[in-house]
Formats: sequence, structure tokens, C-alpha cells
Amino acid sequence: MKADYESVAQPIWGRGHESRLYIAQQIINAVALGSLYALVAIGLSMIFGILRMTNFAHGDMMMVGAYATLVLQLLASVSGWR
Repeated sequence: MKADYESVAQPIWGRGHESRLYIAQQIINAVALGSLYALVAIGLSMIFGILRMTNFAHGDMMMVGAYATLVLQLLASVSGWR
């Protein structure tokens, strides 16, 4: 029985229209996650710059915001989680 190894061995950027959409989506995901990291870093540096002490509750507030967003998405049924 002959196995089809050609589809596995092809690079992701050589499979046509679907791969371009996949790469575009991954770029959008990377920019969104990088923006979130940048907002956290800016918030931490502002707090440290003004108070001259580290505020460890900053991460807690980010998690509260993330969970609140998740709950609102689930209640509004706009998420792909269900």
C-alpha cells in the first residue's frame, strides 16, 4: 500500500489559498497578543514610574479583565467556545 507523504512534506506556505489565510490569521493573532503584552508593560512602567514601587496587583487586574471578557462573550454567544 502506497502512503501519501507528499501532502505532509509540503511547507505551509505552498498549499494555496488556505495557507495564506492561515498565515494572515497567525499574523493578526501575533499582533493582538503583542499589543496586550505592550499594554501590560506600559501599565507596569507607569505604575513603577509614578509610585517608585512594584505593584503586584497589576497582573491580577489583567486576569479579572480577561475573565470578565470571556464571561461576556459566552453570555452574548459571540465566541467560538460553544
